[in-house]
Amino acid sequence: MGVLPFQGNLISGFMFTQGGARCSLCLWAVEWLRRWRADNENGSDGSVIFSGQVEWGELGNTCMNASMPRPQRNQSVWLSTGVWLSAFLSPTVYFLLLLLAARFRIQVPQAFVWSLFFLVPLFALLICGWVVWASNKTIAHKIGWIFFTLVAISVQFAVLLVILRAILVTMIGYAQ
Repeated sequence: MGVLPFQGNLISGFMFTQGGARCSLCLWAVEWLRRWRADNENGSDGSVIFSGQVEWGELGNTCMNASMPRPQRNQSVWLSTGVWLSAFLSPTVYFLLLLLAARFRIQVPQAFVWSLFFLVPLFALLICGWVVWASNKTIAHKIGWIFFTLVAISVQFAVLLVILRAILVTMIGYAQ
């Protein structure tokens, strides 16, 4: 049984066409295989290992499909990225809206403010986790992105708490 030495440098420089049309690589490969068969016919059984075992009759009557699959970059990728980013930034946006409301002396119930101050990051983490888990990545990438999201939202929430503490200390200092 003959083995086909098909290396990456043999196909460099050939153009692929979209849609599976015949290309120069198809014609070149069939011609190359025919020459290789003619050179190795004396003593070989005429079969070739070419990503599995293929008989010569099958290769002589067919042409390879040279269409190259393109990565699917459709609206769902951008939509999920937008949803993830919106959910990720929602605690900061909520905090900035609270600062804006305080600046213009808008009265907001404190129970509402404090409950949302802790619920918004929690829901942001849940939504970001759901978007990451619904993606078509491997399990390892999903776990990595969920861990990154957890750490990033925790750091974001800690920074907001430090800013809130500084504001409260400053307000208490002015009152005394």
